[in-house]
Amino acid sequence: MKQIGQIFGETRMYNIIVVGGGPAGITAGIYARRAGYKTVLFERSALGGQAAMAEVIENYPGILEISGVELAQRYQDAGR
Repeated sequence: MKQIGQIFGETRMYNIIVVGGGPAGITAGIYARRAGYKTVLFERSALGGQAAMAEVIENYPGILEISGVELAQRYQDAGR
């Protein structure tokens, strides 16, 4: 386990650190957590990455059309 330093005044340890909260990063974080790894995800802007800012996303696997905001919300709900 790697120590990543001080966060909110306490030291925290993680098995996996995911950088980027776009579709790939969120998926990696979800699967790592489900596998039992202590995981943290860092995103500099909005969860969902640039996809969250898209007005329309077409042909996303399993979804014909969805807004970026709705897709980001679904990611957030799946991670709970």
